[in-house]
Amino acid sequence: MWTQINQAWSQLAQRERAMIAGMMVFLAVVLFYLLVWSPIHKGYVQSMQGEQKAMADWQWLNEQVVKHPRTQSAGSGLVFTTQSQLMGSIQKTLRDENLLPFMESITPNAKGINVGFKEVPAPRFFRWLSLLEKQGLVSNRLQVTPVKQGIVQATVGFEVGK
Repeated sequence: MWTQINQAWSQLAQRERAMIAGMMVFLAVVLFYLLVWSPIHKGYVQSMQGEQKAMADWQWLNEQVVKHPRTQSAGSGLVFTTQSQLMGSIQKTLRDENLLPFMESITPNAKGINVGFKEVPAPRFFRWLSLLEKQGLVSNRLQVTPVKQGIVQATVGFEVGK
């Protein structure tokens, strides 16, 4: 096969060889652009747009925190006298909001209960916290770390009242 190609190539005029070589270079450039450069550039543009949207959302969220500071009135929260009461209430709300599969740990400590999530959908997690707050149970410690879009890692601490 290569001998046939070499023979056909040698029979071509110098001008035809130059035109074919030019066409091969053009095709190589087009293929590189279509198969390598274009997908990489498109992904880069999409990631930059995603970053800008995330920054705008973060800015809006920070503005909302300033506009609506948390006010705490005395005696407005639920007060549990034992850890078992607190744990039962938390487990019930986790079950009601279907968050038990995402829960990594629920551990008692000296003053209350810590609930840990490794990867939980952020909207469901914050809806659960909102539900607890509406019921009057406010966490004393919250640590939320974004894992990927819409998924967070979180640790929430609740305290047994006196």
